[in-house]
Amino acid sequence: MSMKLSRRDKVIILVVIVLVVIGAGILALLKPKYEEVQQSEDRLSAKQAELEEIEARIATLEELKVTLKKNVDEVVEEQKVFISEKEIDQTQKISQYVMQMLEPSELKIVSVSLSDLSPSYLNAYHYNKKALAYPMRMAADIAHQLPEEVYFAYESNYPSPPPGVTVGGTVVNVTYTGDPECNQLFNAAQIIADHEKNVYLRTLSASLSIENTGDGAEAVSTGDLVIEFYTINPMDPADVDKEIPMTEEG
Repeated sequence: MSMKLSRRDKVIILVVIVLVVIGAGILALLKPKYEEVQQSEDRLSAKQAELEEIEARIATLEELKVTLKKNVDEVVEEQKVFISEKEIDQTQKISQYVMQMLEPSELKIVSVSLSDLSPSYLNAYHYNKKALAYPMRMAADIAHQLPEEVYFAYESNYPSPPPGVTVGGTVVNVTYTGDPECNQLFNAAQIIADHEKNVYLRTLSASLSIENTGDGAEAVSTGDLVIEFYTINPMDPADVDKEIPMTEEG
């Protein structure tokens, strides 16, 4: 049995087919655009998350700067015992520093020689006080009143020494002449011992010799002072508010 379509039905069917084809074409064009929009939205969300993180960091910047300034101020106090590399950055300046330091001793400095500044490891000062500890003494300590070093000794668990630190350092050799009684030499040794910075007398030597002068022979002491000289590049509290220069990489 066959069905005969009217002209009207044929037109309707043709219109439907055209609409389906157009719809399919529109969908084919819209799908890539939709995916691009979705990707753009994902990127936007990621950037917004980054922005929120940056804003959160900025909000805590002032608080962090206050904490940093406090920490730097504490470091400034600790670093005062070191000679600043911002002031002493050449061997010539070290020589001048040592000569000026020893000038009050009235020693005659013949020569000053030293190696270049190089990394030098300093062990932290650490002292474990020895204590008498044995079972009967510990058993009698009912109220736990003995000094703490007694417990360290009994349990063999003395605290570990603190870590050392690496700073700049050199050894300065000073050749001198002085009075035969070595009073000037002892004055120089005392000056080094009392010096506020980290400068230490490693060794000294002295021998008596005769020096010819225009008025005749004169007895003098001659020898060497070997001095350890330590420096650091100090932190500057003013640097907390300075901007860090950007590199080419950003």
